[in-house]
Amino acid sequence: MLRTLKILGAYLLISALIINLAGCARDNGNGMQQPLPKSINVEEEKEYKVGVVLSENDLGANNAVTAALIKANNTLNIEYRTLKAKELATPEDSVRFLAENDYDLVIGVGPGPSQAIDKLSGEYTDIKFASTEKVEQPNVAYYDFRYHEGGFLSGVLAATLTKTERIAFVGGAENDLTRRYYSGFVQGVNYINTLQKRADVPAEVQGSVYQGVYQPPRGNTTKFTSRDKKKKDLPKPLIKVNQVWVGYFNKAFNQPEKAKAVTLTQIDKGVDVIFQVAGRSGQGVLQAAGERGVKVIGTGYNPKEKTTGLMITNVVQNLEEATLILLKDLKADKFRPGPLPLGLKENAIGLTTMEIVPEGKTWANPPNTGVQSEVVNLLGFLKEQISAGKIIIKG
Repeated sequence: MLRTLKILGAYLLISALIINLAGCARDNGNGMQQPLPKSINVEEEKEYKVGVVLSENDLGANNAVTAALIKANNTLNIEYRTLKAKELATPEDSVRFLAENDYDLVIGVGPGPSQAIDKLSGEYTDIKFASTEKVEQPNVAYYDFRYHEGGFLSGVLAATLTKTERIAFVGGAENDLTRRYYSGFVQGVNYINTLQKRADVPAEVQGSVYQGVYQPPRGNTTKFTSRDKKKKDLPKPLIKVNQVWVGYFNKAFNQPEKAKAVTLTQIDKGVDVIFQVAGRSGQGVLQAAGERGVKVIGTGYNPKEKTTGLMITNVVQNLEEATLILLKDLKADKFRPGPLPLGLKENAIGLTTMEIVPEGKTWANPPNTGVQSEVVNLLGFLKEQISAGKIIIKG
């Protein structure tokens, strides 16, 4: 009985509330009709669809881009689909399929898919495209890695490691990528030449834009009181860079035997630190360095898969972070065709973790792959300065 009364009381209370709300809707107290409020229309968040044509032969690039897509799917509500470069016979067929199936953005990873986007983007002007390679079309954004910034840090590191004042840059073939790496590398070496006040620092280094942190020496101010002045009081010799190419065409990036021969020649000339930007030919550089005990700074290799124990670090391009930046721009309606700047500031390029010289070891006798903690700190400081725009590296 008591339960029945409770249910009846609840029913009467709810009925009264309904009647009261209806009355409020009919009369606002002034005898005027006032309709019930209409339901609020909430604009649904747009779901973006991204299609990606993967690289034909770069598993690392494919994995990095796919990792970014997975993150974007979880955090940005972006749907995606990946196709192998020749999943539909050719990269062009794969790009065309995605463009004709309502994908908001189509990304090409590697040379083949990028070339397909370059060719087809003009047919699909209402579709946004992106490429990991340089593609200059009105509706295409391309990844523009500031390789010269990574090259600069490599030059600084190499110049602190050399004991012979002779280091080498070994490139596959001369192109835009290797030129930018080389430009930054030389600037990094000359930064140390200036910092250490070495003899004969070139005038263009003294007037360069990247020396805002440390003032350069104003010429050679060393005064000699006698001809038998001790050698230790003389300025240190200039650290010099030997520039060498494996070949002249793209095939030079896939000639490890030739790269090994070229590298051995440089080592015979007194080189004790090498920066290689040679693609698969870099394996030949590493083999030569391993045989002769010469330190190497690489590009694009996984440090866990060292060919030689003398690998100090690698300059790597962070394709995962670069792709996330692109997808965040898409989501925020900030997608823009043209170069997508990617450097130290964006954490899209940098050096892999280095082994620090243990306590008790001296600079005169460090382990083969060890780097002094003060050098690592200098590299970190320079990265911060470059990221903040206080040091500008010429590309």
